[in-house]
Amino acid sequence: MNLAPLFLASSLLAQAPPPPPMPPEAPVPNLLLLKDYLQLSPAQIKLIHSSLEKHKGSLDQKRHAAHLAHLVLEDALLDPSTTEAKLKELNELIGVAKLAEIIEAHALLKENAAVLSPEQAAQLRTALPVIKSLLRQFQPPRPGSPTGHPQPPELHQ
Repeated sequence: MNLAPLFLASSLLAQAPPPPPMPPEAPVPNLLLLKDYLQLSPAQIKLIHSSLEKHKGSLDQKRHAAHLAHLVLEDALLDPSTTEAKLKELNELIGVAKLAEIIEAHALLKENAAVLSPEQAAQLRTALPVIKSLLRQFQPPRPGSPTGHPQPPELHQ
């Protein structure tokens, strides 16, 4: 087994600043931020708010579990005695934790989408690519990328 990549990764991680701590309450997908754009009715706002409250604790917990699993893998990378099998196991744990978070967020999205009229759902589908593009501009640069995230094609002009 070639341990050179592991030692290289360990030395690079040792030189990198520590990751920022996970915020105590990570945000949840929130259609209420678009209530004016989608022209949500008071009844829709109430249903979406209820759905957000129902999922918030569980989604925060799952995000925190995924974050902790990632930190455990980072610690293992810095330990030269960590086996490849252990790294694979820890990587799989990250995948399981992240999938649980994704499934919870998707359940919230489905509940919220069910509240929208067909016209509102079409408006949201039209707006999502623009919203995603704008959010990408505020993401931190990816490790190893000199410029961070490339600008999405719709913003090149």
